[in-house]
Amino acid sequence: MPVTQVKKSAFLLYGTSVRAAKELRESFTQRVVRAFPSVYVRDISALNYTDIRVVHQLLEKRGYTPTIYVKEGALPTTVTESWLRVNSTYGMLRQSRDARDMNLIVLGKHGVMEMVAHAATLLEAEGAKPAKAPSEVDRLRTQQKQQDLLTKKRENDQLLQAKQRELSKKSREQYQKLTQPKGAK
Repeated sequence: MPVTQVKKSAFLLYGTSVRAAKELRESFTQRVVRAFPSVYVRDISALNYTDIRVVHQLLEKRGYTPTIYVKEGALPTTVTESWLRVNSTYGMLRQSRDARDMNLIVLGKHGVMEMVAHAATLLEAEGAKPAKAPSEVDRLRTQQKQQDLLTKKRENDQLLQAKQRELSKKSREQYQKLTQPKGAK
């Protein structure tokens, strides 16, 4: 009896503009990767269509089920060659969805919450458990460590400022000595 390989979810993020790519990356990192730290995520916004297909095929060979999330950006005031290149890749991705059987999900302006829900559903379906929320004790320890680090930083800053004032004072005194007329004391 052949052993069936369990497919793992992989998420490829594609923004049709720099801003859309950044929003997609940040929202995915904050909402999905924090909840499921072992998830495979890659930003493919800078890749052309051929490279995206290669990444997709490599992931499938390694046992992943890649999902491509495309975040649409608004039309810029000036359409540049770069914008056209990126959006032509996106257009090719969209056209090839049925032919290549890529799991492609196009997100509109407000599609981030749908993306998060979809990604969480996929991950939970494959058996991934959300990361355990830190306990109150862990949260307080982390907060205490942060406060200790801030206190040390303030102390070091104050010490550095005091040394700078001292050096500045010595420098002024030496300058006054050097610029004082020879006969005056």
